[in-house]
Amino acid sequence: MNDSLQKPLDGIAVYNPDLLSKSQLVALFVARGPLLQRLLDDLRHHGASGSAQHHLLVGQRGMGKTTLLRRLRYAIDDEPELSRYWLPLTFPEEQYNVARLSDFYLNCIDALGDALEQSGRHEEAAALDAAVQTLPNRDEAERASQGLRLLMDETQRTGRRLVLLIDNLDLILDRLKNDGWTLRELLSQERGPVIVGASVQASEGLFDYGQPFYDYFQIHELRGLSADETQDVLRRLAREGKAPEVERILDRDPARLRTLHNLTGGNPRTIVLLYNVLATGIHGDVRSDLQRLLDLSTPLYKARFEALSAQAQQVMDALAIHWDPTTAGELAELARLETNVVSSQLNRLVQDGLVEKVAYFPGKKTGFQVAERFFNIWYLMRASRRLRQRLIWLVEFLRMFFTPDELRERARHHLKNAGDSDPDRRLKHIEYSLALAQAIPDDPLKGALESTALRSLVGDESLRREIAALLDLEGKDASLKGFADRHQMMDVARQKVFAAKPAFKSWSPDQFWVVLSGCPSFTPAQKLAIASALDNIQEDQFVAVKNKLIANINHVTSLIGSKDLAATVIEAIRQGYMAATEKKRPFTAIPSTDQAVVHDEVDLGYPTHWALEDLEGARIATEALGERELPALALAVRLSTRVDSDMISELWQELAHCRSPIPYVQWAYAAAQTRLDPAEIEWAATRGASLCERNGFAWGLLGNLRTILEQPEQAEAAYRRAIEVDPNYVHAYCGLGNLLTNDEARAGEAEAAFRRAIEVRPTYAYAWDCLGDLLAKDRARASEAEAAYQRAIEVDPNYVHAYCGLGNLLTNDEARAGEAAFRRAIEVRPTYAYAWDCLGDLLAKDRARASE
Repeated sequence: MNDSLQKPLDGIAVYNPDLLSKSQLVALFVARGPLLQRLLDDLRHHGASGSAQHHLLVGQRGMGKTTLLRRLRYAIDDEPELSRYWLPLTFPEEQYNVARLSDFYLNCIDALGDALEQSGRHEEAAALDAAVQTLPNRDEAERASQGLRLLMDETQRTGRRLVLLIDNLDLILDRLKNDGWTLRELLSQERGPVIVGASVQASEGLFDYGQPFYDYFQIHELRGLSADETQDVLRRLAREGKAPEVERILDRDPARLRTLHNLTGGNPRTIVLLYNVLATGIHGDVRSDLQRLLDLSTPLYKARFEALSAQAQQVMDALAIHWDPTTAGELAELARLETNVVSSQLNRLVQDGLVEKVAYFPGKKTGFQVAERFFNIWYLMRASRRLRQRLIWLVEFLRMFFTPDELRERARHHLKNAGDSDPDRRLKHIEYSLALAQAIPDDPLKGALESTALRSLVGDESLRREIAALLDLEGKDASLKGFADRHQMMDVARQKVFAAKPAFKSWSPDQFWVVLSGCPSFTPAQKLAIASALDNIQEDQFVAVKNKLIANINHVTSLIGSKDLAATVIEAIRQGYMAATEKKRPFTAIPSTDQAVVHDEVDLGYPTHWALEDLEGARIATEALGERELPALALAVRLSTRVDSDMISELWQELAHCRSPIPYVQWAYAAAQTRLDPAEIEWAATRGASLCERNGFAWGLLGNLRTILEQPEQAEAAYRRAIEVDPNYVHAYCGLGNLLTNDEARAGEAEAAFRRAIEVRPTYAYAWDCLGDLLAKDRARASEAEAAYQRAIEVDPNYVHAYCGLGNLLTNDEARAGEAAFRRAIEVRPTYAYAWDCLGDLLAKDRARASE
């Protein structure tokens, strides 16, 4: 076994009280004080003469029996009145060498020699050892007789009566059952030894009328500590271990004490074990500590479990695996036993302190659960199978041991540590990430932990091959499938990029992967398609793709208005926390040189189809990367396509964390559309304007806002500022044109603005439609208006506004052509009320078509 497992935790011996100094043991002895005093009072009462009561301490392993025996010894030594009459002898916990009565007597002589040595009586101890050597070896009767005489003579010389502090007394009594009456005769003598023994359970012979030790010992049953006693133990441990934070936790979080008490079942040994986890604080490796503690507990719990009958083991197994409280009937079904059999076993297990009765909801039935929850956790650790299933033990421990806030703090600390390159340590990091995620209630932090774990899992070749064995992505782990698929696609894309070396004549695979993985416009599947097409790409095509990817990232940086914040957004996309959704438009992975290159057809205005609209991903990335502004950006993007009062309210709460102007202006824009508080709108607009600087998009959006607020001069100034910042920003030209259209005297300026937008982007259907609407106001320019509408439809055959504009224009000259335009708009968008209204107006002019 690893040497580290033998070391006491924080200097506190867990299994061997003898490893503690006298001062340590006395200082740490808290819980069994009343029982210690009863034992001492009994010794005081009887003094050195007369019959004395023999005692037996009975309790599960870890209940403090051995510690109590050691403390009793020190109490006798330290009290003059007691030490004058009594001489306590201690023994090893297990006296496996006892096979005959003589062995027991010689063990007593050896313990007496130790006592003489410890009191400085070295010559007497040496003489006693020499006398032992003269005892006969082969004649058991004579060896026992002379051994007993030697023991009693030496006891008489000391002038004190022996107190035999014997652990595992049942082992001694069982091995000496043929000499039981002889031993009882010795113990019943007026100045005979007095036994204070300890045992996991009382021997059957103690309750059998015909046996020598029937009703001979006063039995003291050691149950789990109370909540108050548990608190006293923890406080004493904290003081001895110089861990004031533990005391502060107990003071400010009384619920934690209840949790610890429930978790340990009041078992002192388990309390000491778990104290170590509590004392390590937020930076402690709770998973490793807990595994070590569970490993240390294995001998205790294994022995406890194996001592049960076969049926009791079946019941305990079903109860432990189920974890939550259950009824006898439900447990019978789980264990596949008769209900009356299960009820009988449960009653015995409750009596033995292994199972406890608890409230069961719903209803008024009695529920049962394993009394010591740490024992239950130990069993789950050994019984679970798949990765997330076998982590149930850790999840349940985390849920019970830490508050939700502490779990979140631990999770954030864990996310800052990326794990280790070693597959074993990396797997442990992944396991702890998933365990924390399961323990934390629904929360973006949960997603951050899961996404990080899955990225680490698929990013390690040796672990990736085992993913099907580790996770049940089609069953219990289905909630992780989205993250797994995303990271797997990205990992395959990365491998393909680094395998396509011929494509990179002007750039390294590292450089290309950085821009491809962080590009906001493409989903992971589309990025995989681009990477897959690199095998046969031509140099000019590669350069075109590369340049457009860079342009896309640069556009996001310009749009956001903060290089640092934009870099965090790109990193969130690169690491897979945020991702674009599928586009509605056709996608070509690698276009030919005569085609528009990578998303040229995509509107580079407001990125409604980009990863920036991934609100859930933004919240996850905030937890993973520590950037508070990401949700505000995502909310702002979502508000650009759908004004929602809940999102407006949520974005308002997020504005306190913003450095980018976009969330401020977008909030104000959406708030103005819903007629919210004008003062708040003005504040957000002003704050956004102060952050705009060189952000053309923000200025254009501010122009839209001022237009809604009917502030034409401020709106025009904002649009012109947007154009100054970005001379190619088509939306600002169209916004300016629409603003100026309302003033007939400035129709020429409006037309110039629309034509400039068309010049910048000839495929921009909205600009052609706006120009058509302007020209249609002048009957002399009807043909130009019709050409503008037709061009808008040619650019975007689904652009319904252009069909309606064309229909209204043609209605004045040719009703049938106008009707066809309206019907085409309805065909494209059947829910477009304006088109139906226009068609109705047209048909109403013909009395014969009134029903239509």
